[in-house]
Amino acid sequence: MTGLSVIPPFLLSGYRGWVGGIVSVDDGHISRLRQPNQAIYYFSVVLLQLIPYSLAAGATLNLGLSYFRPRRDYPGEKWRGYPKEAIWDFVRIVVLTAPFVAVANLWEFLSPLNS
Repeated sequence: MTGLSVIPPFLLSGYRGWVGGIVSVDDGHISRLRQPNQAIYYFSVVLLQLIPYSLAAGATLNLGLSYFRPRRDYPGEKWRGYPKEAIWDFVRIVVLTAPFVAVANLWEFLSPLNS
């Protein structure tokens, strides 16, 4: 939902990248990328999480930008300043990404590679 204000998603993305760098080190302060199984696990989790979060962030950014900078893509009716079609695009993308978030989280916690 931070995309409705346009600037916070970029700050949040930087924060997520910083956290991703921290998580790449295990509790023994050893990089997960040194062992092939751990590297595959780490990159698969990051990729599975990155795809739905990027789609959701893009959807909120699109919705926020459609409010601040009306475009020809959404010429129809508006609701509280937001084009209704942009709202429906947002809803569709968020609903479609929810199962991907669930799969990413299940893989993160139940993966046989996580040891």
